[in-house]
Amino acid sequence: MRIHLLTAGFDSANGRAFLYPLLVHRRFLARYGLEWRAFNAITPQLFDCDQLWVESKFHRDRWRSERSRILDEFGQLKQQASKLVFVDLGDNSSYLVSDVLPLVDLYCKSQLLRDRQRYLQPMYGYRPYTDFYHHQFGVVDHQPDAPVFVTDPQWLDKLHLVWNSGLCDYSITAPWRLALYQRWPLSGLLRWPIRTTAATTARPHRISCRITTRYDRATVAFQRQQIRQRLSHYLNSDRISRRHYLRELAQSRVVMSPFGWGEIAYRDFETFLSGALLFKPDMSHMETWPDFFVDGETMVAFRWDMQDMEQQLEQLWSQPQRCTDLAAAGQERYLRYLHGTPTAAGLFYQRLQQVIQS
Repeated sequence: MRIHLLTAGFDSANGRAFLYPLLVHRRFLARYGLEWRAFNAITPQLFDCDQLWVESKFHRDRWRSERSRILDEFGQLKQQASKLVFVDLGDNSSYLVSDVLPLVDLYCKSQLLRDRQRYLQPMYGYRPYTDFYHHQFGVVDHQPDAPVFVTDPQWLDKLHLVWNSGLCDYSITAPWRLALYQRWPLSGLLRWPIRTTAATTARPHRISCRITTRYDRATVAFQRQQIRQRLSHYLNSDRISRRHYLRELAQSRVVMSPFGWGEIAYRDFETFLSGALLFKPDMSHMETWPDFFVDGETMVAFRWDMQDMEQQLEQLWSQPQRCTDLAAAGQERYLRYLHGTPTAAGLFYQRLQQVIQS
C-alpha cells in the first residue's frame, strides 16, 4: 500500500502533530508493507499511489480568497487519484469544509462529533459549545460567520477519525527541536518525550490554570473568561515562561484545561506528562483517537455551564489519593501510545489501517 500526502509540512502546529507519528513509525509501517511519501506541490508523480491524501493546511489561507479555485483543484485531483482522502487538521470536532465532501472519497478529522446528525444542523460559531453559550447565555460574536453545515446526509458516511494531536512531542525542548526539523529534517531531532513526572510526586499547588482569554470570538472566549473569574480567588492565571509553566504543572495536583478554538489543547498532553490530573469541560459529545479523555478514568470533566466546577474541585482536593490514581491512569494511557515500540507503533499501524480500509 502506497500513500502519497499533499502537505504543507511542519509549517503549522497541527501539521507537525499530524506528521509526527508517520515519521517516527516510518520504518515499522514499511516493514508491514505500508509506505508513504510527502509532496508539497502537485506533480505527475503525486498520482503514482494507491491513495492520495490532502491535508487542509496545504491550501492554508487560500481557502478564504481562492475557495472556488481550490474546489476545482479537488475535482481534478479526484479524476486522477485512485482514492482521494481529505484530512481536516482543524482544532475542533464540529466545523467541516462541507463543500469538499462531495469531491472526496473519505473526509478525515482528528476529532468528530459523536452524534453525526449534528453536522446537518447550523451551529452558532461552528461549534457545539459556542452554540451553547450563544443560546444559554446570550453571548454574541462581533462578526458572526454564516452558518456552515452538511446538506446531504449521505455524505456523513465519508467521515472518519485519524489521530489527534497527542502523538507528538510536548517536552520542554520540543519547540526548538521541531523548529530545527522544519529547516533541517534530521530524524535525530524527532523523539518521544523521555522525561515525565510521576503522579505520586509531592505537589504543593492545588491547581494550575495559565490561560489566555483573548479571542476574536466572544463565544470562544466566554468559557475561559468565566473560568478565570471563578478561580481568581484560588490562583494566578497570568501567562508565564514555558520553563516555569511546565515546572508548575509538575507541582500541581490538578490542571485546568478549557476549550479554545477546539476541545483538545496541547496543555492536555503536557498535563499527562507532568503527572497532574486533567480537569476539562465535558467532552462526551465528541470522539477522538487515541481516546485519552474518559471522565472518571483518565481525567475529570465538568459541565459547560460550569455550575459544578468549584464543587468538583473541592471534592478532588479533599480526596488526594483519588487525584493521584486518576492522574496516574491518564499518564499511563497517554504513554502507552508514545513509548514501548512496537506496542505504540502497532497501535498506530492499526489505526492507519482502519483509515485506509474505510
